[in-house]
Amino acid sequence: MTHHSWWMVVAACAIVYAGALRCGFAFDDHLMIEGNRVVQAGTLRDIFGGEYWGTIAPGAQSHGYRPVTILTLRANHALSGLAPWSYHAMNVLLHALVSLAVLSVPRRLGLPERAALAAALLRVLDDPGDLGEAGRRRARAEFSVERMALRTLDVYTKAR
Repeated sequence: MTHHSWWMVVAACAIVYAGALRCGFAFDDHLMIEGNRVVQAGTLRDIFGGEYWGTIAPGAQSHGYRPVTILTLRANHALSGLAPWSYHAMNVLLHALVSLAVLSVPRRLGLPERAALAAALLRVLDDPGDLGEAGRRRARAEFSVERMALRTLDVYTKAR
């Protein structure tokens, strides 16, 4: 990937989602971040040993096992407490990283740089109308899955 394309994807992500940094917590962020002792003071045992909603909504139907999501929320809290902008900034960073991963796949498939850049920029612009994934905390789990799928495709194309 050329540095020019890389910078265009990062700049597009920063420009499109800069507004997310001014937003507060929304929806279940209050429960998941502000009301979650694991996010605020949990140990690695708490993070990797529990289920997604277990410590804040005992008896709730399981929403899965997402230790990486909880770990990133814990890291956010360790760095900036309950400042919503930092959680949104991390989502913008994760969005940019996934968009950069998208940039590599078309190139590995032998497509021209312009096609790779177009694919990555389309990924950046996935839903800017309401600040998209960059404005939502829950998107972290989605970023993890998406990045893993792209990495799998990348490994496959290298092996061909």
